[in-house]
Amino acid sequence: MRIGLGFALLAFLIFSAVAIVSGQQARRQVGNDIGESLTLLASRMAASLDNGLFERYREIQNVASFSELFATEDQPDRWRPVLEQLQRTYQHYAWIGVTDADGTVVAATGGLLETRDVSQRPWFKEARSAPFVGDVHEAVLLASLLPGLTGSEPPRFVDVAAPIVRGDRKIGVLGAHLSWKWAEERRQNVLKPVEAERRVDVLIVDRDGNPLLGPLGRADARLPQSRIAPLLLRGHGTETWNDGQDYLTAAVRASGHRDYAGLGWTVLVRQPIDTALAPARQLQWQIVGIGLLGAGLFGLFGWWLAGRLTAPLRDVARQAQALAVEGWPGAGDGRPRNEIAQLSTSLGTLMSRLQQRGQELLRLNETLEQRVSERTQALELANADLKSFSHSVSHDLKGPIGSMGMALRQVLDQEGERLDARSRNLLKLLTAECDRLRLLVDELMVLAQVEQQDLQHVVVPMEDLARSVADQLRSAQPVDAGRAVEVVIAELPQVEGDAILLEQVWQNLLANAFKFSRRTASPRVEITAETTDDEVAYCVSDNGAGFDMRQAARLFGAFQRLHRSSEFPGTGIGLSIVKRVVHRHGGRVWAHSIPGQRTSFHFALPRRNHFNKKI
Repeated sequence: MRIGLGFALLAFLIFSAVAIVSGQQARRQVGNDIGESLTLLASRMAASLDNGLFERYREIQNVASFSELFATEDQPDRWRPVLEQLQRTYQHYAWIGVTDADGTVVAATGGLLETRDVSQRPWFKEARSAPFVGDVHEAVLLASLLPGLTGSEPPRFVDVAAPIVRGDRKIGVLGAHLSWKWAEERRQNVLKPVEAERRVDVLIVDRDGNPLLGPLGRADARLPQSRIAPLLLRGHGTETWNDGQDYLTAAVRASGHRDYAGLGWTVLVRQPIDTALAPARQLQWQIVGIGLLGAGLFGLFGWWLAGRLTAPLRDVARQAQALAVEGWPGAGDGRPRNEIAQLSTSLGTLMSRLQQRGQELLRLNETLEQRVSERTQALELANADLKSFSHSVSHDLKGPIGSMGMALRQVLDQEGERLDARSRNLLKLLTAECDRLRLLVDELMVLAQVEQQDLQHVVVPMEDLARSVADQLRSAQPVDAGRAVEVVIAELPQVEGDAILLEQVWQNLLANAFKFSRRTASPRVEITAETTDDEVAYCVSDNGAGFDMRQAARLFGAFQRLHRSSEFPGTGIGLSIVKRVVHRHGGRVWAHSIPGQRTSFHFALPRRNHFNKKI
């Protein structure tokens, strides 16, 4: 009886432990998967906000650049049809107006606020010197004038403004109030694919943690800033909100787009923890239930089997007790030893079956890891398709853009004298934009090639390569471009790598150094190298404009620019190409700058493949 109960208890403990551990692992994995999906949803919302404000930011700048066509001091009424057409193009523009240099509104959509003094408004003050995007605010005066607005609370707006410049003189400001309803519209678009029963909320807070947008009242939709900061580092986690409920929460910071730096908004996506982990709990209980059922069945079977197998042992014990008085009847027939061997074999079979059932439960847990691996492979396949798509689009765009630019130049060459000044300026502007788009497509193709082409490992003479690129840049400099750039090149060690891709590194770094140092009194570019036990580090330094080190993290990202296009033209792809080429060679890149004094770009390649002798 004791052996049977022991086997039953052992089977119950083994199956229960395996079931509980497997269920907990399954719950953690499912919870992490749901948290990642919420983080992805928050990233999509942040990107939608940044892209939307960047479009309005660039749109206002482009319209403000038409100052040569419409003069605010001479014919301010000519602006009104342009502003109203812009408002009809994008329905969320609540008000667009043009001021003179003193801050008086001279033209506006619907004639609202015309002749009003707005010189003390933040959007006018800030936009007098540079394009400006202001945070969300209420506008009681404008709300009282706008038609069709109802509700107890005044509407909220985002200000977008840009200076109107004619020659060297700033003659006014173009400002627009973007209705905050556009953010709610984007929130609804992001939530459309999510089923209503999942109870997913998307909220937006400013850099201080104050709520800007959410499905609930402001007092209920607030998470302290002290808990948002660590949540941004983790990506997602469980948080207790001020309504006392626990939510699985994901946080993503909106960081701007291209030359629009962003307003520091944070997108929070939350889901009640009970709803989020309901599938995980269901799976956990299924695993535990199956494990307990198996433990009970095998425990009963073990108890019954042990009783059957120990019956001969009990007979042996009774016979041995009788032999103590009467002797051993039938000694030598081997029967007691045979019964013990049968019991040992049966116990081994039972343990083997218990281990087999435990392995089956462990394999059930491993299928969860296989699902994660399959999702990862699907994501890699999607990335490969995206690369192929971008390369195809780049090729398809290059031809039409080049044809447009060529046609516009022919019109300027053949009909330029017959056209009025306004038409010639517009054609020149379109020609320049075609050139810029063509350059952007070329660099996108280079970026695609960097990611896709196989590395050709050869010995690369880095010093000769740097000198060749520097000579090309000097010869390409226009005669009237100003002071020539002095280039000093030290002795540079050779490396083993892809010569074509490494030439792209020198081309982009030296082109940037030439561009940003040309406006200085004595432009100078210096190229040096240092060798350590592990790597060879190359450095390109210049004495140009430099950059703010607080923005250094954005340098090597695609389409990231730290200067306005009007100051230094470019596409924002060059340094991204540098980073990807160096990383493909197993190296690293970094930069340091003191604005207006010295800027250094460094890249290091593994030393194991470099040579000290020249070819």
